Amino acid sequence: MWEFLLSEEGIAVWLGTMSIDDFDIQKPFKTDEGIEGKLTVFIPNCHLRLKWKPKHWEKLSTIELRVTNRKGRASVVFHQTGFFEIEKQEEMRTYWKSIILKMNDELIA
Repeated sequence: MWEFLLSEEGIAVWLGTMSIDDFDIQKPFKTDEGIEGKLTVFIPNCHLRLKWKPKHWEKLSTIELRVTNRKGRASVVFHQTGFFEIEKQEEMRTYWKSIILKMNDELIA
């Protein structure tokens, strides 16, 4: 799962279109879709944390992406903090659900 998530194809699905060379620890990035951020923590085969902001937001939030083993299968979890408006919480719940579905489609194809 980590190989997919950190490949250029995988990053395009869950983060946005950008060069794999631009996704490195403490290096600011911006995707073709206007998502900005910076990878702040990377623990291989465990989790990563990044500052993240879609183009229509003013402030950065924090996203943690974890991959765990559940009964021999990979489980991908997105956890987001750093926003306070209830509307943004629902927006992000819907957003990350759609990302998980896209990831599933890519992995099955």
